[in-house]
Amino acid sequence: MIRTAPDYEHPAGLLASRRRSAGAVAAPGDRRTPPAAAPVRHEGAEVRRFAVGALTVLFEALDGRRGFGQLSTSVAPELADRFSMLRQLGVRPHARDLTPGATGRTAAGGGSAALRRVHVQMGAGGVARIFGSYTIGGRVRAFCGTAERVPHKIPRPIDADVLTPARWEYRWQLTALDFC
Repeated sequence: MIRTAPDYEHPAGLLASRRRSAGAVAAPGDRRTPPAAAPVRHEGAEVRRFAVGALTVLFEALDGRRGFGQLSTSVAPELADRFSMLRQLGVRPHARDLTPGATGRTAAGGGSAALRRVHVQMGAGGVARIFGSYTIGGRVRAFCGTAERVPHKIPRPIDADVLTPARWEYRWQLTALDFC
């Protein structure tokens, strides 16, 4: 079960715009409209949402509940290849030191990893440090990694003209991950 961790950084503008819009009530004859709240960009929350999704899919792939093909854009190709090869060899890097019980399965939880907490520390140049904890086999383990903003090519629509240029946008991608 994944429980979201509370946000530790609240942008001041977001809180102020919520207070303004909650207290603004227009009188019947008042033609003034309340000012639109400026969009607040909180990159840490965006990275955290990405990390929760990417790590959930990665843990499911490592446990054999999902295919590695579903990691295509969220995990760097080198990292996906490394984990895919380990899985083919029967090595579960996130579940080391778990001894199978009499039934051949690990204790409590059947050996499936479940994300517990994810924390993000923003760095310079579109790099974020990701760390947190997960449970597997009744034990709590830690992980740490790096996510980077990388350019991603958006394919043209099928009915688009050949001369229509391709679009590019920056997306977060998990580039390093280590299990402690």
